[in-house]
Parts: sequence; C-alpha cells; structure tokens
Amino acid sequence: AKRKFPISIIKALFLLKKNNFQSVSFFGEGSQKKLIQEFNNLSYDIIFRGYIPREKLPVELDKHDVFIMISKKEAFGLVYLEAMNRGLITIAAKNEGMDGIIVNGENGFLVESGSSVQLSKVLELIQLMTENEKLKISKNAIQTAKLYSNKNVSNNYLDLIKNA
Repeated sequence: AKRKFPISIIKALFLLKKNNFQSVSFFGEGSQKKLIQEFNNLSYDIIFRGYIPREKLPVELDKHDVFIMISKKEAFGLVYLEAMNRGLITIAAKNEGMDGIIVNGENGFLVESGSSVQLSKVLELIQLMTENEKLKISKNAIQTAKLYSNKNVSNNYLDLIKNA
C-alpha cells in the first residue's frame, strides 16, 4: 500500500553514500509492486516475497538483518514486535504506534513516516555500527518484544483488573 511508503525505502537506498545492503525484500501484496519494479536499477536484488502466513513469518524474518516499516496511519503493529523478537534492527515511523516501545537508538530506530532522507541517515548509521553495537540493539529489541508477548500482556491485563 502507498501509505507504507515502499518507494521511500528505495529512494533511501539511492541516497546512501556507502551501501553494504545486498537485497531488499518486500512482504505482502500491494498496489506499489509495479512502481517498485520500475526503480529496480539498484546494484542488488529487490525481492517480492508476497503474502507470508503468520506461522511462516519467523523463518522469513530470520533471513534478514533490518526490518523497515515507516507507514502512515499505522496502528500498533504486531509485525514490528515479531521482527524485534527475531533480533532484527527495526525501523518504524514516529507518532504511528511504536513510540515508547521502540526507543530510538536503543532497541530500534524511529523516523518520520515516509521520509527517505531520515531513513537513509539511519541506514548509514547502521552500516557504520560495529557488530557489538548492532548486537546490543538486537538483544534490546528481543528483550522489548518479550515484554509484549501474549502471556506477559495477558498477565499485566489480569493484574490491572485485580488491582482495580
């Protein structure tokens, strides 16, 4: 969907001064596929994964290092937590549901929705990070995702009801 700004992701890659990314995968079906294909003159692959059933998503996510969804009008998205739970460095949009869960630079990154300029700056920052710095963000992301597991959220909800 256009509101997910897939073209902004491609534009961000064009803006990178140095590009160590080898491929970009797009998940889901959407009206932007043809437009994305027209931008496919980068020096790496753009892969369209299509619809992935929820139970197969972890295996697909494990093939990647970074998860980007900088959508506008996005509610709290479980897919962000699924990516974080797999240790992916996750980039989400500011003021679109993940603020407070993703702490910029600690367990992921936040950029303005659709901003290819801000996204390219974050991608450059990630490329310049040491493996230890990336690992720290990855571990923090996993810890954060665990806080929002079904079991923990259910227990927190029950505690709220008991204490009300």
